[in-house]
Amino acid sequence: KTDRETKLREYTNLDSAQFYVIIDQTQMIVEVYSRQGNRWFYDQFDQPTDAVALPIFDLELSLADIYEGITFDAETKSDAA
Repeated sequence: KTDRETKLREYTNLDSAQFYVIIDQTQMIVEVYSRQGNRWFYDQFDQPTDAVALPIFDLELSLADIYEGITFDAETKSDAA
């Protein structure tokens, strides 16, 4: 909740911020807020083959790479549904 409310508001108000990325710890979900001019856009990724691109860093990672070695608790998955 803090990441999606307080921190999001703080970071999106910084002129120098270009991206704000939230990597979920309980399920395979990555949220990316990206600035284009004065507007912010939102993308959500939830498939292992999805690629998260951060062009300012010349970086693109699949969710499989981000979550490599991580196994999620079956109870956590059913709670999220």
